[in-house]
Amino acid sequence: MPTATKKNDNYIEEMAGALTDPIIVYPGGWMDSVPKDLKNHITMERMVRLMKGDLDLATDAECCAYLMTRSLEAPLSYEWAQIYMYVFTKAMGDKAPEDVRVDSLDNYMMGKLIHFKRWIRTRQLQHRKERKKEEHHQQKAKEPQQQFLPLEFDQEVTTVA
Repeated sequence: MPTATKKNDNYIEEMAGALTDPIIVYPGGWMDSVPKDLKNHITMERMVRLMKGDLDLATDAECCAYLMTRSLEAPLSYEWAQIYMYVFTKAMGDKAPEDVRVDSLDNYMMGKLIHFKRWIRTRQLQHRKERKKEEHHQQKAKEPQQQFLPLEFDQEVTTVA
């Protein structure tokens, strides 16, 4: 397969993924608590990420959704609370209230955030791969099995002069 075609196929797959990849949240049943505005913002950030070609990290809004659902289970440590407020500030921009804004992180916390973004992105890609495999198996099951009728006259060869 030519490289340009592979690149186009990957771009199309990533475009579809930006719209359909799951939002990774902390397990515990809090998915429904992610606000619709944040879900929409996740889609927009994914599209921007695709245009920039930064495909190996999750977006700030995706991190915000995960940390939001995690914080509903138990309190976050100081570091993770700072990271949560940082991605919240980045995702919400001017809508983030002044009293919770965190505009920068130190190198240590930024490293943790990058590792976290990579972790979320890996989970998304695993889910995409599993979904693709499942769809392939479902498609195979739907395909009619080819039936060959045992025709006795197949054994005979007739020629026309």
